Amino acid sequence: MNISPASEAGFTPPRTLPVRQALGVLRSPYLGGVIIAFLVITRIWQAGFDASLFYLRWPPDNATTPYWVYLITYPLSRIGWPQSWQVLAAATVIVASVLYAMRGNPRWWLVVASSPMLFNAWWGQVEIFTLLGLATGLLVMEKKLHPAWLGAMWLLLGIKPQTNYGLILLFTFWFWRQRGWRAFIPGVMVSAGIVALTLLIWPSWIRQLFNVYRKTWFGFANASLWPYGLVAWPLALLPAPVDASRRLRMVAAASLLSTPYFTLHHCLALMTLSDYPAGLVISWLPMLMIFQTRDWSMYAWVMPVAILAMDLFKIYQESRARRLNSRPQ
Repeated sequence: MNISPASEAGFTPPRTLPVRQALGVLRSPYLGGVIIAFLVITRIWQAGFDASLFYLRWPPDNATTPYWVYLITYPLSRIGWPQSWQVLAAATVIVASVLYAMRGNPRWWLVVASSPMLFNAWWGQVEIFTLLGLATGLLVMEKKLHPAWLGAMWLLLGIKPQTNYGLILLFTFWFWRQRGWRAFIPGVMVSAGIVALTLLIWPSWIRQLFNVYRKTWFGFANASLWPYGLVAWPLALLPAPVDASRRLRMVAAASLLSTPYFTLHHCLALMTLSDYPAGLVISWLPMLMIFQTRDWSMYAWVMPVAILAMDLFKIYQESRARRLNSRPQ
């Protein structure tokens, strides 16, 4: 279901269903069954490796994300292990399903059954914050949230800046076009205040984070096409009449393809933005490489490439239809 208006330049923000209406997806007994099954399975077969090593604890010396994430994950860790990881993963399933429904698509299972969701949950990653950032950005653009929430959106998406920078810039551009520069003041104050709070708690975290980045080795899971993936940007910003939801999805795909590092779980936001049922099948294609190499997850680039290609094909079809309809009869 497409509820987003088209715009001449493709930068009119998309509309969403009311949150209360989107929350109706949680009444699905099948979604409840998925969450219960996950909680049962993870009591028997525990994982959540990244959650235990990096997030659900006091910030480690080798932390790789901005420290404002620990304002949420550290208190969550106090409920104990593995319950904290189970809550984080179950919450990710719920947020992804509600966000999908907010965008006018009640088929929550397309996201929940995708490989990025499984990868995110099993490794204990924190893509939930990217999803919350997307939801916040959409609601701010529709004036359903105060502009101060723009600061929360920047921080939520900024937890994974290497893959979300395109979304941050697009939402910021939309906001500027809609309300002007003065409307940024509340958001700037919120984000600056939260960053200042983290510096009071962990005074040297910024310097420590850059030290970690300098020593970081991108492992076998890296699916980056850098620098060749930069060619995705002219395609994502194609100056054509493009539906706003599609523009958001294309920018998300280009962000993944043009970053020096991303892996399969980073594709969860793109999966949540995708309206193509074929996206579920595409999400599992990298898994086929498991029969060839243990480095199968480095083929996650298939997802953004395929989804961007499908969007470009739809744009071509729509452009061709407009040309045909404009011809004199």
